[in-house]
Amino acid sequence: MALGLGCPNSEMDRLWAEIVTRAPHHYEAHFSALERWCAKWRGLQRLAFDFAERAAAQGPPGSLLTALPLIAHVEHDESDDTEADRTPEMCARVDAAIADARTRACPNCGTCRRTTSTCRTGTRRA
Repeated sequence: MALGLGCPNSEMDRLWAEIVTRAPHHYEAHFSALERWCAKWRGLQRLAFDFAERAAAQGPPGSLLTALPLIAHVEHDESDDTEADRTPEMCARVDAAIADARTRACPNCGTCRRTTSTCRTGTRRA
């Protein structure tokens, strides 16, 4: 909402406080907020990176928030040089995101580590 309306940072901060009160690790909310803090949407590169790093550090395993620093990098990398994507820091971020994705529980049963279509239990969560 704040993205489309062009809300000032103070309004975004107020909205964000309400969002994290209700769902502190909601991936889509974090992704949308990251977009808002990006330079292309009236934000700043540093704001986007700081937000992404904080979210990644605070997210529980399986939240996929470890992917946010990678997204921030892609959003702000305007070079054609792929060497910036292969630094030890970026490789560690990719490894962290992959490990995080592997811990994500199945949305079907909440137990196995697969997707709904390949769930081993064949049961649905209540």
